[in-house]
Amino acid sequence: LQSLLADRFKLVVRHETRQRPAYAVVIASRGQLGPQLRPHTGDAGCRPLSNPPAAAPPPARGTPPAHSPADAARLALERFPCGKIAGGVLEQGGPNPYWAGGRGVTMEAIVQSLGEDEYIDRPLVDRTGLSGSFDFTIEWNTAQQDLRVQPQPDAEGLSLFEAVRTQLGLKVQAEQAPAGVLIIERVERPDEN
Repeated sequence: LQSLLADRFKLVVRHETRQRPAYAVVIASRGQLGPQLRPHTGDAGCRPLSNPPAAAPPPARGTPPAHSPADAARLALERFPCGKIAGGVLEQGGPNPYWAGGRGVTMEAIVQSLGEDEYIDRPLVDRTGLSGSFDFTIEWNTAQQDLRVQPQPDAEGLSLFEAVRTQLGLKVQAEQAPAGVLIIERVERPDEN
């Protein structure tokens, strides 16, 4: 595609790194992780991708949930191998209907996935300094999330960034960070066919 654009439109581009607005994800309280973020211990319970367990049947309508949203997310994660981040809509109602989670994943992957789970007006950058792999689940309400991380006062539940703080023990703060930028140096109208 690049050679087609260069040939047809005489497109010339270059890549630069510039300081851009970003959100840094840092540890909220030194030495303390949140209740839904734990270091991964071994790979016990992690299934290979080729052998996922059968999905549990959905609960009957009107049946009260037998477990918390965090438990429901953990149960859903059992269908996925370690190293994969999954998520979706929780089957039960409640103020935080969306979830994401993973087992045996790096902090960099967790931070990157948070930026993919919700539209955020700038990239998320891992500044936790945590190494190794982790197990996590997080639940939030997308109605609470707006582009500038200012929740709507009439919506129920947690915004993604509030859930990051209360459930994972991390916080999100605005800062400048290096980011790749594509610079278009030249482009021309194509000739008639």
